[in-house]
Amino acid sequence: MRSLFATRDDFHPRFSCLAREYEYLIWNSEVRSVLYADRSLWVRQPLPVPEIHQALQALCGEHDFASFTRAEYREENTMRYLDKIALVRDDREGELLRFQIRGNAFLHNMIRILVGTVVAMAQNKIPVDMERLLQSADRNVAGPTARPHGLCLLQAYYPPALATGTPLAALENYPVFRRGR
Repeated sequence: MRSLFATRDDFHPRFSCLAREYEYLIWNSEVRSVLYADRSLWVRQPLPVPEIHQALQALCGEHDFASFTRAEYREENTMRYLDKIALVRDDREGELLRFQIRGNAFLHNMIRILVGTVVAMAQNKIPVDMERLLQSADRNVAGPTARPHGLCLLQAYYPPALATGTPLAALENYPVFRRGR
């Protein structure tokens, strides 16, 4: 969708944003997909989707996500708020998994590290559960950074006052976390 509209003088597309929603695609099959090769992470071993989805729920709410960013970025505030995180199997493409996440902000490589960690946990390469991994604040305990090809920004959400009469998506009663410019 392309559109043009007037905004208030204090509007900033990045800093006025309340939340962002991303999706990371995982092709979960023994056979690599020609259609999704450059748009997803290929994982050959079957992933236990319901178990992973359940483990991810420990990340909802406000937490310190220092374990899920590069070491040089941990000196900034690493507290983030997630209200949605899920791993679901696509109904049309049974081998396609959708890692969905929405939060107030994300750290450098945070989503890709989360995806890499989830895959490593499912393959028994990481023995730590999500809650202990969060508490450790240690990037070395988390899994590898997944390649960027599967990550896509789906939606940016703004305060209702900014979204009224515009094509901006709005969130009612969303916790406001302000970061300096």
